[in-house]
Amino acid sequence: MVKGNYPPVVLVKAWVLVATSDRPQLQQCDHRAQMGIKQFFGSVTLAELYIEQVEMNTEVVLI
Repeated sequence: MVKGNYPPVVLVKAWVLVATSDRPQLQQCDHRAQMGIKQFFGSVTLAELYIEQVEMNTEVVLI
């Protein structure tokens, strides 16, 4: 179970995809994705950990 007010995992997956992509078509969305990741998680690594834990149905505690 996820505690706190975190965005839906599908949105976080999209942010991570955009933020880590080298495709020029996604570069215009990169700033927005980076801002979402930074606001809720602080880094792409923590966002990926959040996704993994939610998909495994484990408790997520981000400080």
